[in-house]
Amino acid sequence: MRFNAYQKNGPLVFFTQRIFISQGYMNYSHTIAATKKTAYTLYKKQE
Repeated sequence: MRFNAYQKNGPLVFFTQRIFISQGYMNYSHTIAATKKTAYTLYKKQE
């Protein structure tokens, strides 16, 4: 799943992407459009 965030009546500010991978893990990335810098986080499903 990808989510985009725009300024009101303006350009893309950032986008996030969630990818569900094996065994209950989710890879989450957050990219700032202006700098093209991305941060990654790996989440494990809580039991």
